[in-house]
Amino acid sequence: MPNDLLSIMNNSTAHAYERTEASAPLHIVNSRDGGYELRVPLETPISLGYSRALRKLLEASDSDLAVIADEGCVLGLGGVSLQTLSLDIEVRGKLDWSLSVEGTTLLRSYAGEVSFPRRPLERVDLADVAARTIGQCDMDRIWHFVEAARDSDHGMTLVVSSDAASEAQRLGSAAFVLEPCDLDDADVQRLGAVDGAVLIDPEGRCHAFGIILDGEASGQGDPARGSRYNSAVRYQRAHPDTSFIVVVSVDGNVNLLPALRPRVSRAEVAAAVDRFCDICAQDEPDGEDYAEAHHLVRDFAFYLDADQCERVNQADEQEQQRRLDAGGIAARGPLLRPDPEMNDSYFHPDEPS
Repeated sequence: MPNDLLSIMNNSTAHAYERTEASAPLHIVNSRDGGYELRVPLETPISLGYSRALRKLLEASDSDLAVIADEGCVLGLGGVSLQTLSLDIEVRGKLDWSLSVEGTTLLRSYAGEVSFPRRPLERVDLADVAARTIGQCDMDRIWHFVEAARDSDHGMTLVVSSDAASEAQRLGSAAFVLEPCDLDDADVQRLGAVDGAVLIDPEGRCHAFGIILDGEASGQGDPARGSRYNSAVRYQRAHPDTSFIVVVSVDGNVNLLPALRPRVSRAEVAAAVDRFCDICAQDEPDGEDYAEAHHLVRDFAFYLDADQCERVNQADEQEQQRRLDAGGIAARGPLLRPDPEMNDSYFHPDEPS
């Protein structure tokens, strides 16, 4: 892969050619291995860094005739065989392209910002967050809303609120308040195209669209993200027990708010603490046993209460001091402290406390 591939592609997609944006494939191959066919070969290959020439070739390419290049030069227009290992670049528009290998997307670049694939939002994730925020809701209808939003060709914010009726009235001066109604997929996508959020209740009925979300700044947003995402973060943190939000970005990423940590077993956390403390209490703990137990208890750090944090800290200090006394080297990390965000909702609900 060319070292400056990001610059090459951003430069080549930053401007239009004959008033159109590029939308085309580019395959980067190892020319020494073959596995490609040039239907329109260039007599003299051109440098990949020659952005205007590459831009014109992208204009001439389509799903049947791609730009073929190696790590340094564009060779012409053609195709690659299914068995050929290549870097596959799909240009969607101005400063919008993705890189994949064998059908797996490795990165997406949009407006100069690079993002990496995330695990797609699944219904089980949505159901878990819904149960831990607003409680009972019609998951079939709400999941249908989410799928429609995800299939749209624009960004959208979907707010599910147990106080949807009162929130529609409170925020309605700058929005379109509706009589509660059901929406089909096309309706969801139409209303979501309007600036602002779509507001629905736990039964999946729409109460308003074009909602401008409020909420106090909390330091929990992401300065690298846009106003859609950060306003959703502020609103949800101001209404933690009555709402959850799905944010679909224009680049296709989907975020579920709040971004809750998974539920874990209370007994499993306690067992990890006990094992670590028992190992540290030994006269000469086995190094691999210590490392494994240490990693596990650190993985559970968010879920530890004050007593468990204190036990782990004391046990680790005892082990590090033993190493120093034996002429070895101590490796002291930051002390564990209870996380203020932790509460019983992060443990499995059917487990005794």
